Amino acid sequence: MKKISLILAVLIGVFAFFISCEKYDKVVLDMEDTIAPQLTNPADGGTYVLLKSEANNVFASFAWTEAVYNVEGLPQVKYIVQVDYADSLFKNARDLANTADLSADVTVTTLNQRLLALEAEPGQAKEFAFRVFSYISIDSEYTYAYSETITLTITPYADTVTANPIYLLGNATAAGWSNTAALELTPISGGLYGIVAALNGQYIKFISVLGQWAPQWGKDEGDANEGTLAYRPTEAVADPPAIDVSTLPPGEYYILADTAALTYKVTPSTMELYLMGTATEAGLNNTSALAMTKDGVGKFSITTELTSGGTLFFIEVLGENLPMFGTNAEGTAEEGKLVRRATAGDPEVIMIPAPAASGEYLIEVNLSKRTYTISAK
Repeated sequence: MKKISLILAVLIGVFAFFISCEKYDKVVLDMEDTIAPQLTNPADGGTYVLLKSEANNVFASFAWTEAVYNVEGLPQVKYIVQVDYADSLFKNARDLANTADLSADVTVTTLNQRLLALEAEPGQAKEFAFRVFSYISIDSEYTYAYSETITLTITPYADTVTANPIYLLGNATAAGWSNTAALELTPISGGLYGIVAALNGQYIKFISVLGQWAPQWGKDEGDANEGTLAYRPTEAVADPPAIDVSTLPPGEYYILADTAALTYKVTPSTMELYLMGTATEAGLNNTSALAMTKDGVGKFSITTELTSGGTLFFIEVLGENLPMFGTNAEGTAEEGKLVRRATAGDPEVIMIPAPAASGEYLIEVNLSKRTYTISAK
């Protein structure tokens, strides 16, 4: 009898094992079985000229098919619409919308600002690629399912946006939880803001008015490095969770918050910066690049001789040409915006021109504002 009972127990155990394996197999997310969303509007191949007089009009109601994952009972599927130059393979993609719906209205001004953020020349027609991708969790790229792209030829217009400020605070920042001492971010384009800040602690959030807790942005989904933002427009709405950055080692970070696309990104900021270029004594020898003095969080300076007719740029690692900072088409020998090129796959940047007269100059860099200045000594 004991023998029969033992055999029966073994058989039941084996049967239960196979049943559990079968159940386990059913909950495995296989992205090869996933049906990616596909854009259905606008149509591929259109040509558009954006007009400032139509800034608040809807450029297009982007629409797409529903993504289908092979597992039931998953969290709500969300979608992000992106744009980039048609030949850039979305290496510098800009988000246009982030939603759980199957469509999103994108205004003329939102699209125009994203194109300007890509350094598009106002008044010049260029081909831009658009796509939508679905995700279950923003911090798990495995769940991303990308659509085919459409290409539109678009001419942006020149625009200068006076952005409402937003501020960083939290017990991981120098401001702590004091909403009167929060740190101001620099507007970049549209709803995109950036700041270099020292982080050492657990939480961060963003507010739009000093001394007030609303409007406010916290975490919707994501981790310490990137994710989506939850928006609290008024005091009547519950506080969103703070972004937990406790897994990041203490240090300086470049923090981006996009209040239009409702995304955030936190990446380490360099603690060293070096000057080189044909206008400097280091020339193009990256092992001899000139070390700059660190003056504060995200701030560097150097006083050195510059030779007229040459150019200059900044590198983060001695002996390595990348990552580096150059400028854009508006950069001059006195001041300008910094543009970072992180890898060889990123677009080339413009070298900073040297002043017309050779001599000694003070060069100051602010990585938080992404600016440089050059002044004669």
